[in-house]
Amino acid sequence: MDCLLKNYKTPCYIIHKKKFEDNLNEIWGNFKKYWEKEVICSYSFKTNNSQAMLQLAKQNNMYAEVVSASEYKLAKSIGFQDECIVYNGPCKGEEVYEACHLGAMINIDNLDELEELSVEYFKRYSTFPKKLGLRVNFDLEKYVPEQTSTGTEDGRFGICYENGDFERALEYLKSNQIVLEGIHVHYTTKTRSLEVYQEISKLISRLVATYELKVSYVDIGGGFWGGRKIPGKPTMEEYAEVISDTLANVSCDKLILEPGSALCSTVAEYLCKVVAMKDVRNTRFIILDGTSLHINPFQYERNAQYLMEKSDTKYSESMEKKQIFCGSTCLEKDRFACVERNEDIKKGDIVRFQNVGAYTMSFLSDFIVEKPVIYIED
Repeated sequence: MDCLLKNYKTPCYIIHKKKFEDNLNEIWGNFKKYWEKEVICSYSFKTNNSQAMLQLAKQNNMYAEVVSASEYKLAKSIGFQDECIVYNGPCKGEEVYEACHLGAMINIDNLDELEELSVEYFKRYSTFPKKLGLRVNFDLEKYVPEQTSTGTEDGRFGICYENGDFERALEYLKSNQIVLEGIHVHYTTKTRSLEVYQEISKLISRLVATYELKVSYVDIGGGFWGGRKIPGKPTMEEYAEVISDTLANVSCDKLILEPGSALCSTVAEYLCKVVAMKDVRNTRFIILDGTSLHINPFQYERNAQYLMEKSDTKYSESMEKKQIFCGSTCLEKDRFACVERNEDIKKGDIVRFQNVGAYTMSFLSDFIVEKPVIYIED
């Protein structure tokens, strides 16, 4: 590891601008090969809302994908125009009326929201919205079992296709002369497989054909593999080919992608310094000046060892104790990793955790320790 890392104030994040742009170009370049019309990458504010990342998204001509009033206001403050904002989420807040009026793409989550937004919009502007998008919920598990994050339980986002709610939403739009602008489908899955995106695209094609829909955009989100080349995992080119081929008969102007962690996860790393070490019976505890909350805010059961690197690694033949890397908070669970490889760790060493750009900085708080410094490098 570069000894210059010791010049950073720890704990800290380092955001790599070039990696961000490489990831984005990987997505854009491959989809433009297969999709003949406009391809839009929409930056997920919830995935990483640090000012540095938001500015990178803006500078690289991405759209903003927001899911709440606060995220919408943040997007506006960064300089995103409403026509470049995709407004998702089940509880959008008061700002959704202004956003809709100014031309943001609004994807409706449920029938109550559809009716309430339309009625309230009429009160404010003496007309119903000109156009809206619909987020669709369908039984993905039926086609690709054991894939979704909810397992055997039904997912809660979007308007259900199987029970007739989607058709009822179409009828409501038609009766109130509201144009269906787009269809949105977003699923978080365990494998992020090609089959998942093929079935999502099949559903969209089926809806367009069955109801003779004309939409200006199709919006697809969820967890793509991206940023790292992992053997056995789909490549961005494979995603692009499967989605584009399956949507070949869908006539729309724009394909909107919400790559989320595929764009962000490999962009940032987290640095800590070893501040103390102590032995407790058969265990050596290595105390860092950061906290695992900064890279694992949900405290999932996982071993972060695969994320770690240490400067000037040396190995000790005599080291027999297991070594547990711990954070600086007063929480027993604040543990990064249990290391069995007998590295010779010393006070002052810098430890780096890689691939921590997604769903980390958005959850930062002042709980026990102050927020880490964020650096940006070219």
